[in-house]
Amino acid sequence: MLDSYFFVPANNKRFIEKSKSLVVDHMIFDLEDAVASSELEEALKNLKNLSDKKNCWVRPPLFVNEQIDNVILQKSLNIGFNKFVFPKVSAKVEMLFLEKWIIEQYGDNLLDKIEVILLVENPNCLLELEKILESKLNIVAVSLGSHDYCNAMSMKHIRKNLDYSKHKILNIARANGIMFLDSPSMNIKNKEIYTENIEEAFSLGCDGIMTIHPNQLKWINEFPFYSEEEIETAKTIWQNVLQIGENNFSVIKLDGQVYERPHLNRIKKIINWANTHESK
Repeated sequence: MLDSYFFVPANNKRFIEKSKSLVVDHMIFDLEDAVASSELEEALKNLKNLSDKKNCWVRPPLFVNEQIDNVILQKSLNIGFNKFVFPKVSAKVEMLFLEKWIIEQYGDNLLDKIEVILLVENPNCLLELEKILESKLNIVAVSLGSHDYCNAMSMKHIRKNLDYSKHKILNIARANGIMFLDSPSMNIKNKEIYTENIEEAFSLGCDGIMTIHPNQLKWINEFPFYSEEEIETAKTIWQNVLQIGENNFSVIKLDGQVYERPHLNRIKKIINWANTHESK
């Protein structure tokens, strides 16, 4: 129910090779935070040899000394990537610059093919997010880069300090019909604490979680998003809906609860998850 987005340092051949065996929905090869500038060329060589570039994401450094630097973005495009995680953006004008540059270098056709996950990592980006999402670039998801954001705010990285920014980003994402991905956790050893993070992200309505360690992927894949009781209730309601006819359904009462048409999407999600989970 929550897609996993796994960061792999692109300068580490062993990690890249090991990542091929992981059960993960989306792979993000990092050329920014996890890679020193002196290692970028070697990291790009590692990525050039990947066979499935079209289904992988790359996070390139876009800013040097707070100025746009699209060198690594260009090299990533040239070796065949078209899915990108954009860090450190703070204003719409920066997205307009990147749009114009892509059109000048590659034409309108490539602009339509590129997909972007936008990281909100500073207060300016949060304030301008609605304007930034007007970009012609295909921004498919947003996420809070929580550690960079807290650093920019001189804020301690704790849950209550992140609630406002997470809820604002989530609401803007939903209003624009795009996904919201939860921030990565630095906890890679404590399953109990990380399970609480998963439950919180799911309850909030996130579409996915960014991850940094195989343990986190394992815990997400093992997480029981719905209880047996929820699954049985959903199946019972759905059987009643089928008997009535979905177009004729309005209200069903079951065990003292009322279920109306707005509940159907959730019921279908529960059943789909259960069918997939039970088949594994």
